[in-house]
Amino acid sequence: HYSSMFANNDNSVEAESYALVDLSFYRTFKLAKFQLTPYAHLENLLNVDYFDNLRINAFGNRFYEPGPERQIRVGVKLGFL
Repeated sequence: HYSSMFANNDNSVEAESYALVDLSFYRTFKLAKFQLTPYAHLENLLNVDYFDNLRINAFGNRFYEPGPERQIRVGVKLGFL
């Protein structure tokens, strides 16, 4: 959860609060001299619109940089034992 913040010195512009939810799944398998871990990771599960970066007192009132939408990552990690 991120609380609301003001974007300028006179507190006339406020960025709203928001909460992000991520979810990860993984399982580790040990095979001879190797360790194999397939995984899936979901970021911003609820697809919330939010500001990833807030520039205080930005020129031209360009205070906000939007955060990424829902993202999914899948992969495999390989390690040596």
